[in-house]
Amino acid sequence: MACGPGGVVNEWLTALDLDEEVAFNALDPDGYDRIELPGLSFRIPHDAHRLQEALGQAFPDERQKIDALFAVLFEIESELEGHVFDAKHFLSDPLQFKTTVLYGPWSVTRVFDHFELSEPLKAVLAGQCGDIGLPPGDEPFFCFKSVLFGYCESAHFPKKGMATSSIAWSTTSAGTAGTCTSRRR
Repeated sequence: MACGPGGVVNEWLTALDLDEEVAFNALDPDGYDRIELPGLSFRIPHDAHRLQEALGQAFPDERQKIDALFAVLFEIESELEGHVFDAKHFLSDPLQFKTTVLYGPWSVTRVFDHFELSEPLKAVLAGQCGDIGLPPGDEPFFCFKSVLFGYCESAHFPKKGMATSSIAWSTTSAGTAGTCTSRRR
């Protein structure tokens, strides 16, 4: 859900005439977030391929595992490309979404264990898990992929802070009965 120019959030705000009230600054593309561990400071870059490469450089002994994990992440992204989640469509042809069906409901911890990732690598990757309020053992891998790829696509922060964004969204939603329509490119 890109917040920057041309992104879905920006389109919603423009449609609601809030794009000037709730404007966004792009976060540092070389490291919008930083994970600090004993002996390791890791900056999360703004692009899934760059993240994969940076992880491979930081954890060279685990490059094959990282590549295998990201192959699954990219496959899920590919399976869902252009699809709005529709359970009826999803269930009518589950083989079209075989990687999503296989790994999506697993917990982040289960997937990391499946790929036999080291504890430090798990900690770096799980750094975004709290963003949806669940620990890695409870967060579905599908949600992890969505948050990770969402940030990699568009790491932005409201220029006037989150409180302004929330007030603007609440006020507008109340005035329009909460209806908001989006389209996917």
